[in-house]
Amino acid sequence: MTKKLYVQPDWPTSIICWAFSLMILDMSLLLWLEITVFQVWTVLAFLLFIAVAAVQVIGRYVVFGEDVLTVHTVISFNSKKIKYDQIKQVTVLRTQVIIAGRYQTIKVLASKKVRQQIVDGIQKHAPLVKITNNFAK
Repeated sequence: MTKKLYVQPDWPTSIICWAFSLMILDMSLLLWLEITVFQVWTVLAFLLFIAVAAVQVIGRYVVFGEDVLTVHTVISFNSKKIKYDQIKQVTVLRTQVIIAGRYQTIKVLASKKVRQQIVDGIQKHAPLVKITNNFAK
């Protein structure tokens, strides 16, 4: 079974996506404050925000395949794949991992534990890849 490592996209994409999601939350709060009585519309808008936030968190993950690393996105045709033999360098920063390949660069935001698991997975599949750790402890 393949293990999913949940990540978020690079900073600009994350900020844009979460800003639109928070607009839905703002809409539910504004409906609640405008109407001032319990309404089904307020609950529906809040549940829509919860659903969108869950899709954004669960829909973005990294999977290590036999010969390819896949970064899944919420919209499936935007998923990024990079073969292990094309990875030139992996840079670990304070909040993100940058995977530089021959033809593309993939940046993902991840927790400390997930960043380490990504690096370990890449080293397991491509032991000759240069790993650079650039964050202060």
